[in-house]
Amino acid sequence: MDDADAALERTEAARRKRFYETSVELVPGVPEDMCFYDPAEVLEGLQSNEVALNWHKYMLEEYEPEPNKYAIIFPETDRKPWTKGNTVDRAYKNLYISLKTLKLEGKVQVFTISNLLGVIAREDYDKMPLYDASGLYSWSVRQKGLTWDLDAFRHCLDIIASILCEFVHKHKDKYEEWHVLYRTPSIQERVMEHTTDINPFPYQMHKFKKPIASSYSLIKDQLKGLE
Repeated sequence: MDDADAALERTEAARRKRFYETSVELVPGVPEDMCFYDPAEVLEGLQSNEVALNWHKYMLEEYEPEPNKYAIIFPETDRKPWTKGNTVDRAYKNLYISLKTLKLEGKVQVFTISNLLGVIAREDYDKMPLYDASGLYSWSVRQKGLTWDLDAFRHCLDIIASILCEFVHKHKDKYEEWHVLYRTPSIQERVMEHTTDINPFPYQMHKFKKPIASSYSLIKDQLKGLE
């Protein structure tokens, strides 16, 4: 390796270190090998990361949810964990406050659409693998100066949608209604578009133009009809 190559390697290592430091701020304790910063990296994670693949298998083959009245599919957020009482993420705090205010806590099962793990159930928030899959957010990728691979991004959406579709198909009869909350536009919106293309299903969609984290009343107002 010549001096120029060595210098480039040191520069890249320093840059990755900065990325990882930001990841740890958002997801304390996240392993470095569970951080994926552009679409190609997320795609590789979805296809070959052993932790992610084991989770996909667990959710699709082993996990058995308890039947309930409503299922809510909620978007993932950068800050983790999402466990009630531990989370600092404002969107999940707003969700929990809304469910409590509307007296829905015993009637609802919450699932998260995940950029890497596909689907995560609320009761698994405290044992899910920690990760950073911000590589599907174009603003984050460009901010880092990385390559935005549109084909890889679309492939990721296809994989996530396929996992969600298979999961919902398996458990669709355990809930009277399936509700999906997301901001428009967003990755979650794109995933749901792909999901309904694969297998049309009567999801009840709740779209927000403002960030879900901005106010708990946004969520509460959408869920009032579930009382």
